Amino acid sequence: IDVGNGDLRDRVDNATSGDMADVVVVCPGSITAMEIALDVTAPGATVCLFTPSREDEELTISPHEFWFKHITLTASYSCGPPDTRDAANLIGKDIVTADRIVTNRFSLEEASKGFATVSAAQESIKTLVIINEKEARS
Repeated sequence: IDVGNGDLRDRVDNATSGDMADVVVVCPGSITAMEIALDVTAPGATVCLFTPSREDEELTISPHEFWFKHITLTASYSCGPPDTRDAANLIGKDIVTADRIVTNRFSLEEASKGFATVSAAQESIKTLVIINEKEARS
């Protein structure tokens, strides 16, 4: 659902016939986006915060609603700021390159094979699913 087009709560309500969302992934590190995500959840839903907010911001949650709706609030995996700086420095010095990290590329049609490769956790470091077919083959 395009969150920039109309009232999100109404649109989720209409799209789900009133059931609301089972899973919400909040991509921007915005407190407003996080609050809206919690507002559009169904009972038993999971909300994943994909990006952190600024360090000085706080998310206010109603413990009553959180408890009785059985909402799971989780964060995606992320390394911390020191790891990000170290990685950027290694890339900037050409010590680490995409050619060495990206071990597998799959087209969108092969996405399930890509997920299986990652799940096997044997021969892959970084696996990409590429939308453009020409890029997937290169």
